[in-house]
Amino acid sequence: MTKGKFKTRECGKCSNNITKTQYSLKCAGTCGGWYHRTCTGLSDEQFLAYEKRKTDQKWLCGRCGRNRHSSSSDQSDASDPVPMDNPSNKDIMKTIQQKFSEIEKALNFNGEVMEGLQRTIQAISDENRELRKTQEHLKNRVAELEKEVVTLKEKVSKDEDEARKKRVIITGIKGNPKIDENAKKSF
Repeated sequence: MTKGKFKTRECGKCSNNITKTQYSLKCAGTCGGWYHRTCTGLSDEQFLAYEKRKTDQKWLCGRCGRNRHSSSSDQSDASDPVPMDNPSNKDIMKTIQQKFSEIEKALNFNGEVMEGLQRTIQAISDENRELRKTQEHLKNRVAELEKEVVTLKEKVSKDEDEARKKRVIITGIKGNPKIDENAKKSF
């Protein structure tokens, strides 16, 4: 697991040689292959935990890990609880918590946007309701004014008829201004 404890070997992932000066891990699975630290996909913290045996878990390469979970003979191992202090589990939990935090922020933002839209829709709805009331009031006012116009037209027509009836046309009197004045005074 550490540098300098074995002769040069081939990395199970990249197929390059692992020298005495390079950090590497041995797969605890059936392949038993050695892997460069960078080829394991582990963080520095995880690698050190496996290297210094700070975890009860054994490191498995990707192939052995997949085979172990798909193998029916290892079903009991797959159902065994995995300790949460396993470095890879901690990283997974941290990633999941970050994703949940991001989702929560997005949901909060979307909720705020939805509330804003609902307030806007409510304001538009209220304004529309007021405009409809105003429109109805104006329709009624126009109808009243139209009736008033009809009434006034009828009154003007009657007044014109009355004025025509009172107009007397005198014919046959010529040029005597005194008579014209007396006639005007009479009527």
